[in-house]
Parts: sequence; structure tokens; C-alpha cells
Amino acid sequence: MAMLKNIAASRSETLRKILLDEKKNILNRLRFTDCGGTSSETRMGFEKMQDNADRSVEELLKHVDVRITSTRAEVLDLIEVALARLDEGTYGICDECGCEIPEERLHVLPFVSRCVHCQEAADRLKKIRNEADRETGSTPPEETPLTEG
Repeated sequence: MAMLKNIAASRSETLRKILLDEKKNILNRLRFTDCGGTSSETRMGFEKMQDNADRSVEELLKHVDVRITSTRAEVLDLIEVALARLDEGTYGICDECGCEIPEERLHVLPFVSRCVHCQEAADRLKKIRNEADRETGSTPPEETPLTEG
């Protein structure tokens, strides 16, 4: 019994390290962007002489920067939830069906809260809802665009 506890503790610490490393990586990328990273350098060439096309490209780059930053922030939130679940002892258990999420999946996407089967079902449902919303012209409620997998 003690050996199983040691294996579980070792697995838990390995997964915690993966989560914390991913969090650190994202925070570093966010800091790089905030400090005027690559996109700002790219835009510097546009400052000297701009026409309408240049301004359009600049606006597109700003939009892409905002979207990337938003996605990184969403992943950080998912990582925080995963760390809390790890502390609670519920990390690695599917939110939908209660089955254990395979460790390989957790290594690839350490912040997931659904098994592959349940995630695929959620993605299909989301796709159906989006298609129905497009057909009716209604706007769906704000959803997290990143669905884990």
C-alpha cells in the first residue's frame, strides 16, 4: 500500500512540475509581448511611411497580438484550475464521466479536465450550437474559445 502512495505522490509531483513549467513559459511569453516583443519590432518599419494598406496590416497585427495574449491568459486560468484540482485530489479525473484521464493526455495538455471521449462530445455539441446560431443569426453567449483539446 505504501508503494502505491509513493507512485501516486511521484505522479502528482511530475504533473505539478509540468503545470508549473507551462505556467512559467506562458508568463515569460506574456512578459516578452508586454516589453515590446516581436510584433512591436515588426511594426516599427511601418512608423516611417504608412499608407492605408500599411495601417491595415498594423491593425491586423495588433488584433493578432491581442488574441494571442487572450489565449495565453485563458490557458493560465486553466492551469490555475488544474493546480487547484491537483491539491484537491481530483486532477486527472474527467469532469463529465468521472473516468481517469490517461497520463499521456495530461503530459500533452496538462490543463485538461475531460477525457478524449467527453472532449470530443463537447466539441461536437459546441459545433452544432455554433451552426444553429449562424443559421438563426443569434449571437452565442461568450464562451472560452480554448476548449482543451
